[in-house]
Amino acid sequence: MDRGIKKALQQYAQVFHDGRERNVNEADTVMYLVRFFTDVLGYDLFSEITKEFQVRERYCDIAVKVKGQVRFLIEAKAMPLALSDRHIEQAENYASRSGIEWVVLTNGTTWRLYHLTFESAGIEHDLAFDVELIPESDLEEVWEHLELLSRKRVVSGALEEFWAHKKTLSPVSLMKALFTEEVLARIRRELRRKSDVRLELTDIAASLRRLLNPEVLTEDIKIRKARKKRKRAAKPSGGEAEQTKKRNDTSSEPSEPHS
Repeated sequence: MDRGIKKALQQYAQVFHDGRERNVNEADTVMYLVRFFTDVLGYDLFSEITKEFQVRERYCDIAVKVKGQVRFLIEAKAMPLALSDRHIEQAENYASRSGIEWVVLTNGTTWRLYHLTFESAGIEHDLAFDVELIPESDLEEVWEHLELLSRKRVVSGALEEFWAHKKTLSPVSLMKALFTEEVLARIRRELRRKSDVRLELTDIAASLRRLLNPEVLTEDIKIRKARKKRKRAAKPSGGEAEQTKKRNDTSSEPSEPHS
């Protein structure tokens, strides 16, 4: 991590900590956050940060724009206020009406990034990260997450890449990969190497379920069968192809009349 970034994080960690002790209100918290996004995350104060992003006659706390497009919204709460999931609902409402996929919920000390998914059944928000910026924090770990919100990383598409990686390694994704016929069959082969017990794939699946977190198992996961690959006819080698052609040519020639 760059020394300048580390120094700035240390400074703001103390600023937000002191503000919480002084019971700084929400309006002043927003002011501090705007400075954080310019000083630390590299956004232009005049063209890329706005408090005038309007959604149906209401304004969100802060909207961050890159190249004229709003990339994420910030729902700010007063520094002394502990964050809860209900605080995301208002920003979620703003974002959904504008098709914005990312929302930051923060009081300066706690930083939570949410990804929104818009479906016909409604809106789902998933927590992408949750970090604490306080004087005692591991600043390397904090920056690993907050850097994703920096202008440089947003322009490079790092947010989308980060989310794709996180979703791929999510418990549900891993469960779906684990409970496939191919994987279970491989596990069965490994178990058979050490035992002569005959096992059904369903038995192995049931045992695996007992090992896993019950919360993950609420997802309805079925054993997926492997797709059978069609066998392609082998192409004849060059010599075989030439012999076949000669046989065909010979068979097509008219036979000589018998004397």
